[in-house]
Amino acid sequence: MARMLNRAIIDVIVAYRQIGVFDRDLYEGLPTPNQSKGSWLRAGTASVLLALGEDVGPSLFTLELWDVEPSPLDHLDWSVSEVVDLEFPSGWLCVEMLSGGSLSDVFNVGAPGRYSARFAWRENPDWIDPDSEGPEAFLVAQFWQKAT
Repeated sequence: MARMLNRAIIDVIVAYRQIGVFDRDLYEGLPTPNQSKGSWLRAGTASVLLALGEDVGPSLFTLELWDVEPSPLDHLDWSVSEVVDLEFPSGWLCVEMLSGGSLSDVFNVGAPGRYSARFAWRENPDWIDPDSEGPEAFLVAQFWQKAT
């Protein structure tokens, strides 16, 4: 059974429908957003660009480290989800907010190496309008080290 080893929840701003995650020691530039039909997630070697299908603003981003691949997220709650493979040279992850700058060293996956990552997002069903309290959306990233 999979066991969560580490977790962080951070406040982020998703601007222009995009937000990125990258390793601090290999900033290769965020991957180019997909301009045609297909994946909402663009992965580089050590970076990922989430190109959300909706305009959202203030959001909660949960980052999790697991000892092995966790069970899939509930599809009813997390209908937009995808797994990618990455290689992190430092293990320290940063978040790039396109209009809010970078958040450095927000999460440590541990040892440098190859990881699989599941990214997902969903709108907050309780968010009504700009005067509402709470985040407009939720994002999650689950990481686990790939077997060598």
